[in-house]
Amino acid sequence: MNNEKLTAILLNLHKNLRNGILRIENKTEKKQLALEEGRLAFAESSLPGEHLAKIMAEQKLLPVAKLREVTSSMKNGKTGEEAILEIPGMRTQNVANGVVEQAIIILASLWRWDDYVMNFYDGENLISRKIKANLSVPDAIIRSARYATAKRLFAAPREFLEGRFEAVRALKTGVGEIPFNDGETAVLVNLQKPMNTVELMTQTASRSGNPKDAILSLTAIGLIRFQSPKEILMNASGSDAMVLTLENVLRRIQTANNYYETLSVPRDVSVNALQEAYHGMARQLHPDHFQSKDFSEEIMLKAQNVFTAINEAYFVLKDPDTRKAYNEKINVQVNETAQNQGGKSLSEDEMRAESFFQAGLDFIAKREFPKAVEQLKGSVWICPRNAKYNHYLGVAERGIPSLRKEAEKHLLAAIELDDSSVEPRLELARLYMDAQLPRKAEQIVQQILKMDPNNRHARKLLGRIT
Repeated sequence: MNNEKLTAILLNLHKNLRNGILRIENKTEKKQLALEEGRLAFAESSLPGEHLAKIMAEQKLLPVAKLREVTSSMKNGKTGEEAILEIPGMRTQNVANGVVEQAIIILASLWRWDDYVMNFYDGENLISRKIKANLSVPDAIIRSARYATAKRLFAAPREFLEGRFEAVRALKTGVGEIPFNDGETAVLVNLQKPMNTVELMTQTASRSGNPKDAILSLTAIGLIRFQSPKEILMNASGSDAMVLTLENVLRRIQTANNYYETLSVPRDVSVNALQEAYHGMARQLHPDHFQSKDFSEEIMLKAQNVFTAINEAYFVLKDPDTRKAYNEKINVQVNETAQNQGGKSLSEDEMRAESFFQAGLDFIAKREFPKAVEQLKGSVWICPRNAKYNHYLGVAERGIPSLRKEAEKHLLAAIELDDSSVEPRLELARLYMDAQLPRKAEQIVQQILKMDPNNRHARKLLGRIT
């Protein structure tokens, strides 16, 4: 895609205070961005849905009943702007708002184009509109990217969760002027080196309401680039390629809601296709392949876990009787989950997050904290605004001394998301005690006792502190 190129050109025109028209064509579609002293004055499109009057009607800036009147005036030689301004009682501010909205929408539509031709026509006399958007180009770039992401004009790449992202280093001039939000800034800071999607979303979750949107907005304008599992493997060799394949499969298994997803087969899979899928995975990922000195003990353990998971799934699904019973069990679980939500069905993402959460709780109970962290991170990046998920991720991280900073971050997030809850405060006080920060611990305990004066856990902690 040419997203990086378009961003670079726009920032260059902005920097050099250029006047003129940037025309972009993709087959039969034609669009143009007018710049005045390096600022976006307006945008135009050959698509009827992106004409000024149509957009103003959708934004309730123009009565829908007046669209026919505008069209009639345009047939008589008026421009869209002139036709709208002729409407009795039309407010200039409404037109100005419509011009801004039109510029953002047209620019947003360009981020999804795979191929196009661009030409810049220099000249101040080309800017003919009376009412102009007067938008800062860096601001228009990021606003249009967020619009494209929110409206799903720019979709997530295939195998989004299995791939990784890297920063595009070539694009530098003017990028610092783009007003990134906290989530977008966190993504750029984290991508000092390539990072897989799940880890990037987890690291960004506490700074962004929706880390996926922050990632996609930056991808849309070419500041970061997605690498699919296939690309990653093509650039790897030997043992590195084997490890990447293993970790991609393990990640998929950990997010699977059932045995069918574990083997990556549909629920109506035939016996032959099931057998083929299983044997393909078993041949590629057998633990014997990871027994050499090229692989760490951690990798060998991951291979054993993957092999155990696919064996378990296969031996349940290959037998018609056990498969029938398993299908009935899945249906019951789905119904129970819906009932627990007050009859509201969970989305696929929510079900996946809850699956992560339950697995994480099991590992906490077994005091297998690294495994618990791995599972609960999945819950948090899917539902970053869930207080419960942040709380228990903090609990698991507290069990690993090197992750105390991360534990504090997630416990504070849980408190912010549910200010009435005592439990994350108790865990935070215990964390501060672990870190030998008694004054901080005491402050948190005092907060708890104000909320619940008879809380025996808080009183016990206070006794330890004093």
